Amino acid sequence: MPALRTRRRSACYCDPMKRLLVVCALFVAIHAFAADPPVVDSIEPNQGRIEGGETVTITGRNFDQGPCDELLGCSFGVTFMLPHPDGCCSTGVATIVSASDTQLVVRTPAHATGLADLTVHARSGLTTTVRGGFRFGREGFRRVLLPAAFSGEVPGAHGSRWVTELNGRVFYPGKLEITRTPFSNPPAQFEGPFRFTDLPAGNNRGAFLYVPEGNFLSLNLRVRDVSREAENFGTEIPIVTENETAAVNAMDFLDIPIGPKYRQTLRMYNFEGRRKTQFGVRILARGGTENLVFTHYETPEEGLEEFPQFPGYIEVNVADLLPAGYEGRVDVSVSHTLGSRVWAMVSVTNNDTQLVTMVTPTFQEAGGVAFVP
Repeated sequence: MPALRTRRRSACYCDPMKRLLVVCALFVAIHAFAADPPVVDSIEPNQGRIEGGETVTITGRNFDQGPCDELLGCSFGVTFMLPHPDGCCSTGVATIVSASDTQLVVRTPAHATGLADLTVHARSGLTTTVRGGFRFGREGFRRVLLPAAFSGEVPGAHGSRWVTELNGRVFYPGKLEITRTPFSNPPAQFEGPFRFTDLPAGNNRGAFLYVPEGNFLSLNLRVRDVSREAENFGTEIPIVTENETAAVNAMDFLDIPIGPKYRQTLRMYNFEGRRKTQFGVRILARGGTENLVFTHYETPEEGLEEFPQFPGYIEVNVADLLPAGYEGRVDVSVSHTLGSRVWAMVSVTNNDTQLVTMVTPTFQEAGGVAFVP
């Protein structure tokens, strides 16, 4: 009988440490279930250098933060991300300096220029995101991508010679600073109708232009083949602003003709400058689901620039990716490293007439092709 009581006692009373762990786990689960989501009231300052290292104070409530353990670190954090329709993906993680339930002091990471969403991750596991809560880099200018931009004449195929024309009009009364190098001295100012001629020499891989935010301005970009007909109107090239680039899953180009009559050039741009970005290219037969090609490319890493003059750039001849002698129509899909702002387009050139047609992308907001490095 005594032996039975001993066994019953050890069955009812577990090890004290185990009981403590169970109680702690239940407390954490109940606490997380009952917790309110964090609320951000202010971010000071809300702008900093692209190199990072800025001390930022985030004030609010329900952060549920205690001091960080020197060895274990923090069970919470502050992250930044470029705007994305699916809330993806983190493009920077702040360093926690100090924390309480109502205030976080952090140091910013190095980050690409522009507005970023700021997310506070509370210890409870709940989060809150302030859209456009922090700007990296100096404000006042919007970045515009000119996919083709060069001064003078640039030689093309079959003896052709090409020029770029960038026309604009300022609708807001007065002068606006429009420049490739912001905060230039003296500033390049324009009013009314104008032609912008400060384009890079011998560059046909695109360039950036910086225009003031919040003003009424129109721009039109064309390339003309002056070797064929000096007064022809040329081919209009889409001018791309930050809002028209996207950290989406894929860009699609549909119904591209493949054959000896045409040249098809896929041009891919990194809107954040000459920084490392990965692109995936998938080609499918038009009218079917046959996957003809899937390959990837990577732009080289050339450092972080606040106001880059040139985009990262990759140029691919679409026909060279296909089996030799392939003719028909194809759909091209371009995916990229999520969290990057990119742009792409396809130029289709008629080899007989040298007529150039630009094919701009449609965007897959969700699903579709996702490039996995």
